[in-house]
Amino acid sequence: KLGKSEAFLEELIFENFDLLGLENGQNGVRGPYCCWRQLTLHTPEGRTIYPDIVAISASGHLIIVEVKLSTNDELRSRKVLSQIVDYASSFSAASRNDLIQMFSSNDVAEVTWEEFVGGLFPESTQIQQVASLLEQRIHDGELNLVIACDQSPLGTRELLRGVAVQSALGFQLDLVEITPCVNADGDE
Repeated sequence: KLGKSEAFLEELIFENFDLLGLENGQNGVRGPYCCWRQLTLHTPEGRTIYPDIVAISASGHLIIVEVKLSTNDELRSRKVLSQIVDYASSFSAASRNDLIQMFSSNDVAEVTWEEFVGGLFPESTQIQQVASLLEQRIHDGELNLVIACDQSPLGTRELLRGVAVQSALGFQLDLVEITPCVNADGDE
């Protein structure tokens, strides 16, 4: 109703990643975060896909965020669920070198995985542990998947809860609703 696009919501989340409220103590996720938008990701079948936001946390978590407005048919038809699971399986299949190339600029010199992760979090004193944990979680599919929207259609939360509790799946799946508001003085 405010006339804002998904790109606006994506930018808002990218610039204010804490808005997602992932640091709830239960999942061990804590910042700081390094975030990327629209990374080029190759599926095991050779397709190219582009997750909206991907973040690596200092706690060794990979977080994949798919942003949808409630008016988007992909959210209402639940296609977004297969989309975000596709991202997770593609990250899980990526090699260490694939990950470094994906997250780095094209002109990056050869670096080890530990050097790459150390460059993301230079203040950390436990880079080897964080790098090892992050790599293990990615390859085991223990990823944090987030569908962020302005309003979820009826039944979406229950559907995602049902998928998330399946014991065969290693990922954490969250639905985050970000409710916009307008200031009384007319500012955005």
